[in-house]
Amino acid sequence: MKIYTMKYKKNLWLIALLAVSFLSLVWCGNSQKITTCTINIVPEDWTKRDGIYRMVHDGKYVNSVETIETIESNDKEVLDNIKSILEDAYWPFKDLEYFDYNIEETDNMIITKVTINYAKINMNKYIQLYPVASNFISDGKMPLDSVKAMYAMMGATCE
Repeated sequence: MKIYTMKYKKNLWLIALLAVSFLSLVWCGNSQKITTCTINIVPEDWTKRDGIYRMVHDGKYVNSVETIETIESNDKEVLDNIKSILEDAYWPFKDLEYFDYNIEETDNMIITKVTINYAKINMNKYIQLYPVASNFISDGKMPLDSVKAMYAMMGATCE
């Protein structure tokens, strides 16, 4: 029963993301495009990681990114440690406007949702909090190719 519930929850996330993607297409019109990258990692040890990364862009620059990642484990201590690491990683961004995140923990899963509006975010503050971003930003904007390369380095596949 628990396995069925986990699969059901995963399918709900996918359906929700597809619905948001469809609505975004309708609202954004033809000038905006959506590229989706996915990751599915099943390491040999204690966890499973899935991710969906949705980029709204104009073909050259990313306007916004929405990510949903799940990490599964049957070990509560492992999940607690991962959640603590994620909270520490995202905490510096808590007051940065147009950078939103949420971390939830269920019985055997952590769900992380992050939305970054690159078109509106204060890039200087973003770079102060995340200096690596300065390697990717061009003319105060986030190039599509750079974001896709970041996701590829994590093991994601983009459409």
